[in-house]
Amino acid sequence: MHLSFDYDTEVARLGRLLDALELDSVNLAGHDYGGFLALGFAQRHPGRVRRLAVLNSRAHATFTRPWYAVFTLTGLVARTPALRPAALRLPYAALHRRTFGPLVRAGHLTPDLLHHYLDWMDTPEGRRWLLHYFADYRTPPRADLRRGLAAVTCPTAVVWGRSDPYLSPSIATELAETVPAAELTLLPGTGHWVMDERPAEVTAALRRLLSRPPAHI
Repeated sequence: MHLSFDYDTEVARLGRLLDALELDSVNLAGHDYGGFLALGFAQRHPGRVRRLAVLNSRAHATFTRPWYAVFTLTGLVARTPALRPAALRLPYAALHRRTFGPLVRAGHLTPDLLHHYLDWMDTPEGRRWLLHYFADYRTPPRADLRRGLAAVTCPTAVVWGRSDPYLSPSIATELAETVPAAELTLLPGTGHWVMDERPAEVTAALRRLLSRPPAHI
């Protein structure tokens, strides 16, 4: 069975999940890729999203220049059959452990939790699925999502760590300026994993969001 991970299929998959759970509408919060999907779902199915939160996500835009190059190259390698055998031998888990190292050293993540997050990448099956995902992933900005920002009328929280090396805070400010009912929370000295680094502030922002009247009752 072939599973697709292109953007439209992933957004539709989120709707099917809600259908399976028999949920007509929800409060939808997404970080990183989750925020990317949540924004698209809110635009395409406004009646199903009561409130929306986007946390350090590419959203309608894309990555900083170095990481745009990294993810674009990864997708190209994953789509090139001649390169896949070599790509399957790359140490993906070890590379991710280096990225998460500062969070572990600061006490934001335990080593056991980090193993839970990453150990699947050390398996042949895990590496195959990772490359399969990247084969369908595209890095350019989404003009369709940018055009639809003003049509997102549900209460929205935009929560961002200013020091994210992957995603510029300019994405957050554009979201906050264009989505009509958006509230922006920018956290200085905080990176990409905003909910791990600043859990109290993120929780407070989400509580404020939940206190606002929903878009649909």
